[in-house]
Amino acid sequence: MRAQQVQGLEGPTGLHLVEVDEPEDSARVVIEVVAAGVSFPDLLLTRGEYQMKHPSRSCPESRGRSGSLRSRGLGVQRRRPGDGLHHARRFC
Repeated sequence: MRAQQVQGLEGPTGLHLVEVDEPEDSARVVIEVVAAGVSFPDLLLTRGEYQMKHPSRSCPESRGRSGSLRSRGLGVQRRRPGDGLHHARRFC
C-alpha cells in the first residue's frame, strides 16, 4: 500500500509517496483514502516547526480524510469492507 510521509524537513517538498507494508496487526483497520485535507499545522510539521515533534517518516494528519474501509480489525462489528468513511483523527 502507499502512504504519504514526511521524509525531510524542507517543507512540502519533504513529502514523499512511498510503498509501505500493509499492517498485519489484526486489531487495526485499513482505510483506502480518496481525499485528505491539509492544514497550516501540517505545513509546520513538514518543516519541523510544529509545537509537538513527530517521529521521522510521519504522516500529515490534522484534517479529515474520506475513503472506504479496506479491511477491518478484530472486534469491528458495525462496518464492513467497502463501507464509506470519513475520519477526522490520526490513522496513518
